Order: sequence, then structure tokens, then C-alpha cells
Amino acid sequence: MISTKVFEILLYGFYHYTKSYLSTLAVLQFDAILVGAKKVYISKTKKNNKNQEPFERMMIMEYELIGIGKVKMTVGIRRRTKEKVQYCITAISGI
Repeated sequence: MISTKVFEILLYGFYHYTKSYLSTLAVLQFDAILVGAKKVYISKTKKNNKNQEPFERMMIMEYELIGIGKVKMTVGIRRRTKEKVQYCITAISGI
């Protein structure tokens, strides 16, 4: 018989890996996300995040993918050129 604690750990692992898998599937739908995503908000970059140093702001966009759910796309806005660069795609709600 599985203890409650072990069950909770397994359930957490399943949830975590399911989210990772959905994010991987979302990346495969990049063209649909790029065309259909709507801007939610723009925020400043995180001060202690080395990966965000080249950017002055981060634009958060969302799109609903069939079979995957809501997907968040983060776009970095470069400091000097104002060029927009896709930074991250994450599934934020499962099917």
C-alpha cells in the first residue's frame, strides 16, 4: 500500500512532467502562437536574471491552443534596437 506522502510526491511529479510535456508540444505550434497570441501586459525585466540583461522590457502574450490549453509566450524587447525576440513559451493550463 502506498503512503499518502509517496502518493503526493508521485502526483506532484506527474503534474510537473505533464506541464513540461505540454510546453514542448506548444513550441511545436510556434507559428500558430505567433500569429494568434494577444498581448496581456508588458513588464520590466528581472534585475538579477542574467538571461534578461539584453532586454529592457518583457512582453507577455497568451494564446489558447486546441488540445494543449492556454499558452504563455514571453517576448523580450531589446534595449537599443527595440527588436522583439521570442524568449519563452510555456503551457500555463492543461487540457
